[in-house]
Amino acid sequence: VAAADIVIIIIIAKKLFDHYYLEYYIVYYLHYSTTNKGVRLDIHYLKTCRSKDLIPGFLWFKTANDNLKSSPQYRESQRRLLNAEIDYKYQHHNNVKTSYETSLSLLKERCSESIFQQLQEILITVCKPILDKKKETIEKKLRALGYFGELKPKVDRDVVKNLSTRILSDDQIDCLAHGLDFGLLPKHFDNMNVAAHTERFFHNVTNIYQNQKALRDDMKKKDVTIPNGTRLLNSNELTLA
Repeated sequence: VAAADIVIIIIIAKKLFDHYYLEYYIVYYLHYSTTNKGVRLDIHYLKTCRSKDLIPGFLWFKTANDNLKSSPQYRESQRRLLNAEIDYKYQHHNNVKTSYETSLSLLKERCSESIFQQLQEILITVCKPILDKKKETIEKKLRALGYFGELKPKVDRDVVKNLSTRILSDDQIDCLAHGLDFGLLPKHFDNMNVAAHTERFFHNVTNIYQNQKALRDDMKKKDVTIPNGTRLLNSNELTLA
């Protein structure tokens, strides 16, 4: 984050809230918030390269001759270095995430909820152009490597209004913007878990049938009028329904 941006935020915070001690926590939070998202973008770039078998520019190193550069061993070395870089980025992300959460907690403790919400809006306004520029840079790098990506449906993020104090990631906002009938496929499918839920479902269907049958018999005894065409479904019919 540019020093000028930090100065602007501090000046705005002082004028709006008259809390001079906030400047230190704002700087920490701004730095780690932007760095956290920036490292996630780096990981996305590196993992895209790995999944598409692309080699980033920083992994093309000099060799004694062209034969070595075209050898399978050279290519394998590049892949190993790429995996090592991804592992390092994940470690770095975990460290930055811890610092980010700490700075966030400190900022919440030192100011009221209303002030925190206003600071959030200011910080998002300042950080968004920085992250957008980084995204554009990554997209240019991928295009230079011959990868143009899959077409993704555009969503209107403005329809999502976060009224809580929890900070939502871009992926979470995109997911919510698709609507309430949108869901994500699980990464892992647990067969045993599905079987257990299916057995519980059939057991519950049987219980529903028995309860409804007892209720209907009780209604008949009390001469309660039952509309014509209404009948009780048995267990098999309930399952099909």
